[in-house]
Amino acid sequence: DLPVGNVYYLLCSDGLYNFLREEELIKILSEPIDEYDDDYDAELSRRTDMMINSANFNGGGDNITTLLVRSPETANEEAENESVR
Repeated sequence: DLPVGNVYYLLCSDGLYNFLREEELIKILSEPIDEYDDDYDAELSRRTDMMINSANFNGGGDNITTLLVRSPETANEEAENESVR
């Protein structure tokens, strides 16, 4: 399960979903990446790289295309929580 409030949308080719198990995907999307706290583009890029690397490690022999989007509501909620602290 993803932490509450983390909403991601993933559009990908079969080169990714045929070689990446659901458990691996959830782990990649839920693990904290502290170095990118305020840089959502870098965070999404890092998570996408992790997915592609995992698929390749699992034998990915096909082209891999991904589009990962983080819900704007998630980013807005985090910004509001930071201003309250």
